[in-house]
Amino acid sequence: MTNVDGHPNEEVLYGDLYEMSAAGVSSGGFIYLFNATGEPFAARDRQVTFNGMKQEFYANAASDGSEADWNFEWFVDHDDVRAIVAGVLPVYSEDD
Repeated sequence: MTNVDGHPNEEVLYGDLYEMSAAGVSSGGFIYLFNATGEPFAARDRQVTFNGMKQEFYANAASDGSEADWNFEWFVDHDDVRAIVAGVLPVYSEDD
């Protein structure tokens, strides 16, 4: 399923990264954040933006009591420098 939303999207009931990608019955996924100008992200801007996304995600997950259930990871192998790609992946135990 493909979903394209501007962020923030006031029409989305739960407009944060955690609610859109991990809350409820989600099994996670990938977040592609493209530079609004269509230009490549500067290296520092990429890192600062990713850190902000990660911080927001874990803060919202913590308020729901599930921050330990998720990995929020940077995907450096993505070759489009206009995008930041993050993986929101569930943490699996050895019993799973």
